[in-house]
Amino acid sequence: MRERLSEMGRTEKGRESGAALVVALLVMVVCALLGAISIMTSNTDIQIAQNEKVYHEALMNAEAGLQWLRTQDLSSLSSQSSMSGLNVSLSSAGKPKGILFEIPSPPVRAWQDPKGGNEWVYRVRSLGRDRNQRGQVLLEAEIRPAGKRFTPVTSSGYAGSD
Repeated sequence: MRERLSEMGRTEKGRESGAALVVALLVMVVCALLGAISIMTSNTDIQIAQNEKVYHEALMNAEAGLQWLRTQDLSSLSSQSSMSGLNVSLSSAGKPKGILFEIPSPPVRAWQDPKGGNEWVYRVRSLGRDRNQRGQVLLEAEIRPAGKRFTPVTSSGYAGSD
């Protein structure tokens, strides 16, 4: 009888040690998967942050182009057929400071402003790029010639854009 009990004890003891090994391996696999998922999430977050940085830099450069256009004689710029010569000089002037924008097309007369002495309002475009040339933003706006100020009349419902 003793022999039988000792044989039963050995078999149960052997089964228990194998189960502990399987449980330990499962826990390690789960921990490895959680680690891999957290690394993938971190990499995705880093890529999103880099894309946001590229976008905001390109947007600021495009806005710089619009600000530059506000200081120019738009009627003379609108008569140019090609903006390539101007864009070359803008690029060389802005590169040391990291300001990269170009004017893809000449300003176009959009409409005459009856509240501003029938001055022409021009539709302009500015293309901004980030310093690594990975992203670009194209902005289009309507602006008045340099030196012309306009105060919108809100009582009649008319509001222009500067």
